[in-house]
Amino acid sequence: MSNSTQVIRWRQGAYDEPQAVLTEGLPDDRQSRRVGVLIRAANALGVSLTQKDLLPALLDLIFEELAADRAAVLLSVGAGKKQRVVISRSAAGVERQPDLQLSHSIVSEAIQSKESLLILDARDDAHLRDQDSVVRLGIRSAICAPMLRKGRVLGVLYVDTSEGSQRFGRDDLDLLGAMASMAAVGIERTQLYRIAAERERLRSELAIAASIQSGLALEEHPILPGLDFHACTRPAKHVGGDLCEAVQIDDRRALLAVADVTGKGVPAAILSASVQSSIRSLARAGLELSELAAWINNLVYEQTDPSRFVTCFLACYDSRERTLRSCCAGHDRPLFLPGGREPAEELSVGGLVLGVRRDERYECETRALKPGDLVVCYTDGVTEARSKDGSHEELGIDGLIRVLAELSPEADAEAVTKHLWRTIETFTGGSEPADDRALAVLRAVP
Repeated sequence: MSNSTQVIRWRQGAYDEPQAVLTEGLPDDRQSRRVGVLIRAANALGVSLTQKDLLPALLDLIFEELAADRAAVLLSVGAGKKQRVVISRSAAGVERQPDLQLSHSIVSEAIQSKESLLILDARDDAHLRDQDSVVRLGIRSAICAPMLRKGRVLGVLYVDTSEGSQRFGRDDLDLLGAMASMAAVGIERTQLYRIAAERERLRSELAIAASIQSGLALEEHPILPGLDFHACTRPAKHVGGDLCEAVQIDDRRALLAVADVTGKGVPAAILSASVQSSIRSLARAGLELSELAAWINNLVYEQTDPSRFVTCFLACYDSRERTLRSCCAGHDRPLFLPGGREPAEELSVGGLVLGVRRDERYECETRALKPGDLVVCYTDGVTEARSKDGSHEELGIDGLIRVLAELSPEADAEAVTKHLWRTIETFTGGSEPADDRALAVLRAVP
């Protein structure tokens, strides 16, 4: 040793694989102890799939093998891979808080060098004795062993003794380094298991949400004199927040609804299912259309946070009067084409989007329908569909009207819907939609 610092400090490269622990030519007694530790570590840590199970077992093993006063496990967290104490304990078995105070100077040096670091006696170490954390905590001897996997520092094992206690030796450094190699394998396994479990949870949530949406899917269209209706939806993901609903209230009336919940995926699908089931339940309660909108508004307001809301178009068709009464709650304004031809008019009377303010009031308008009249309802995923030609031009309302003008005035509601879908697919080149899409078409017939 060429200087005093080398006399009181030992380093050895951290093991990147447990097998590396056995490759060095050590005396038989030290090699035998290493093998024993690896076997015990494999037995203690090999079956743990969660950190909740693995980390306490790891501390148990450390205190069985080393005469430490304190031990801690630190793991890399966050984008900056900052080391955080996730579990710690005293030799007396007292669990420490996650904010346990320890020598960050020792930990930092071990991580940066990727070496297991042994401080024989911090009081005699010129490099460490003036470090505030070492002096304040009364640390005499310490070992810090990085947990490496494929060159990545997953965390560190840390042990120390206090003043008046014995100090660690070279054998202890070997043992903690061996434990760190096994612990790294265990930590990586728990991380992979957590990722797999999260993916499975998401798959399960998607399956449940898809099942809910499938159960609420519009299966039968209202059958009323003078009414031809067809609707369909396409989510941007496995499930979505756009909905089309049609409920036959009695032998003369039907309620039609198109809505768009903010967001996409499972959260939007859950709220969409809640709104859809509420519309179905309330449709037959005899509420006037403006009252129904107010009920749904309060429901959304009470069930969601302020960032979530729903745009909705509600309409009630009366076959006896041959009228359509409608309410547009912040939704994309449906197009009304007299006789199925331009100029198109917008059904805009209504009020604020649903869920923003409690006890909001909504207005309605009533239109008499004549045979051939066409009403096209849609969500913004339709008009915001982008061109495949690289210009990223949106279809827009004008584009939607142009597509409708291509159709024969005699085309039924299903033919109109299918033509619109085919046009959108052609316009976008069949690319995956960036937003959910919904279309509902109502045609007045003799």
